[in-house]
Amino acid sequence: MKNIKYIMMAFLAVSLLTTSCKEDEPFDTKADSDYPVILDPIFKDKVDGVIQNLEPFDRDKNLTMTVIVTPTHCTKVEWYIDNVKVADGTSLDWSLEAGEYMLTVKAINTVTGQSTSRQAGVVVNPLKEDPVITTTELGRISAPGTSSRLYGNNLESITKVALQKLVSAEKTSPSKSETSTGKLELEVLSGSDEKGNYIEYALPETLPVGNYRISMIDSEGNSYGGGTTTVTTSSLITGGFGVATILSDFTLTGINLDQVASIYIGETEVADFKSNEEGTALTVTCPNIKGGTYKLSAVCKDGSKVLFYSANKEVESVDIKISDELLIWTGHEYISWEQGIAYDLKSNLFMPDGSSLFTEANIGKTIYVYFSLKPGMGYYKMRFTDNAWAEVLPGMPELNTDIDLSAAEFKDNPVYKVEITPERLDWINAKGLLLTGHGYYLDSVTLK
Repeated sequence: MKNIKYIMMAFLAVSLLTTSCKEDEPFDTKADSDYPVILDPIFKDKVDGVIQNLEPFDRDKNLTMTVIVTPTHCTKVEWYIDNVKVADGTSLDWSLEAGEYMLTVKAINTVTGQSTSRQAGVVVNPLKEDPVITTTELGRISAPGTSSRLYGNNLESITKVALQKLVSAEKTSPSKSETSTGKLELEVLSGSDEKGNYIEYALPETLPVGNYRISMIDSEGNSYGGGTTTVTTSSLITGGFGVATILSDFTLTGINLDQVASIYIGETEVADFKSNEEGTALTVTCPNIKGGTYKLSAVCKDGSKVLFYSANKEVESVDIKISDELLIWTGHEYISWEQGIAYDLKSNLFMPDGSSLFTEANIGKTIYVYFSLKPGMGYYKMRFTDNAWAEVLPGMPELNTDIDLSAAEFKDNPVYKVEITPERLDWINAKGLLLTGHGYYLDSVTLK
């Protein structure tokens, strides 16, 4: 009998243990008055202040996630995409067009009103045959009353674009329906030029400034993600400020640049500059100053400061390197093999007299490739290939061991050097030269 008693007691203890520890049942770890906590999933920590992305997925799949919160019985969960509320409850199942979004999960204690939130970037990839816009952020900034031209692939069937104004974090919306209302539809013209295929549309003069999400609509009414665009009335310089050469011209690009009254490199005022008629470019002659890194700034005719678009934000000044190297090219072209975006160095790099960079006269000289990283991309690689993306430039890392641009050697000096050798010159002239990789901008190319 004594043995039976002990066996029954042991059985009861095991039964209680297994009953109280079922993994699929939420449990409270805090009292009603405690701060709410999102236990699962674990969101990635920020890297250098940048919110990290979830794993990318194709646009034929939904964004799905379930969270576990505590205290469970008095915590409600709200889901926001680009600061617009889209769902309530502990689970989300939401369809998105191709593009990049910001997901926010908010847990609110209904007793105390206290709340906590988590954020992650969401990257939705287009399908293989989808219309895709490849124009980078800098080409997506426009002024009211002007035309916007966006380049990409598979754009022939697009007849309209729809612009949906994004909601700022301070104006989060409680309505799920706001994600599909209030869109401005605009007719588009399609065409092609030396840069590729494009769609072009005219922005109304009365269009409010702000950030807008683009949807592309084809002749059958199907809608495809086109990323985002910015509408502004400010004088904004978007590119061309990476490097300049003493006593040589360099070109600053942007919008509303016909309103610029003065430009400064450090404390030196630049006297020689001219805007084009459209106000989209300034040709500037670099003064004869000592080589080094300076702050570049500018002032408008009304006394306001010209803004610069750098590192995905607007700032009042940027660094510019004054060099004794020969400036070959300057701009701000995004490179990503995930989006099929490369830059044709062979076809676009020319000497000041208009001749090709890749001639015997430049054997023994070094090409300096200046770049900047796009935040939040996860990894950063550079590769020099032929036009078929099949072979790498002789003497460069092999296809699967590309140049890691996040390495410590590039942190304070983001430039990669390529020497022009006879072998490389013959290879380039026979097979072409593409700059590929992922997660960075090509800012300038110089020769020394």
